[in-house]
Amino acid sequence: MVRFILNFIFFGVLFYAISLFFPDAFQTLVSWAGKVYTFIVDVVVAIIDWVSELTRRGSSNGGNANAASALIFLPFMMKK
Repeated sequence: MVRFILNFIFFGVLFYAISLFFPDAFQTLVSWAGKVYTFIVDVVVAIIDWVSELTRRGSSNGGNANAASALIFLPFMMKK
């Protein structure tokens, strides 16, 4: 736990030093972090929409068995 706290403090000091002495590099880091965050949000929203579509289609066919079985293979389907 102490190691986590020290690492947290050291990373804070590191990013403060980068922002103070290298503002262009810090802006680049911030923009990359923003793009990664936006990408992750888009992927999660797409997965939620896809699962929602599967469950909607499955319930109109008389059950959620197809949707439940499709969720098992979700990691394999995402590789396409």
